[in-house]
Amino acid sequence: MSEPPPIPDWVPEAARRAIAELRSYPWLDDAEREMLDRLATYVAMKTGVWEKLPSEAKGFEGSVIHWAWVAFVVFRRQRRPYPKTKSKAKWDEWREALPRQTLPHFSHTAGLLGFVLEQMSRHYGDAQAYWQRFWEGDKNLTLDQAIAIMGQGARSTRK
Repeated sequence: MSEPPPIPDWVPEAARRAIAELRSYPWLDDAEREMLDRLATYVAMKTGVWEKLPSEAKGFEGSVIHWAWVAFVVFRRQRRPYPKTKSKAKWDEWREALPRQTLPHFSHTAGLLGFVLEQMSRHYGDAQAYWQRFWEGDKNLTLDQAIAIMGQGARSTRK
């Protein structure tokens, strides 16, 4: 991973913070990093975006960065249309790209967490009795803490 280019002085502070925050995510791929670098350094951002924003947007420039980044990430993961050819190579290429083009469905994740929480509540006594024996994670994490964490995840993924 190469060092990101310096952010020019004309980039608003809120946008600088948003870019720095997004750059810190360890799971970004090269295309996502390059996109952030473009948002940080392209002069077109100065003349075509920052100078044209209404004064009411002052301080919210970070939201522009987040929206652009999310749009980029979501677009890249949209399923591509079926190839308009019978070429086996094109269909194989399309099929290979499918796993990279799938967005997680967070409401499904919330449902799974809700199901796990329901089962843990229904069988709380057994879960409590066997927690230390079968839990392979951090031994300091109690069953009640795990339930609380999953409960927060179930609520946050439904929003």
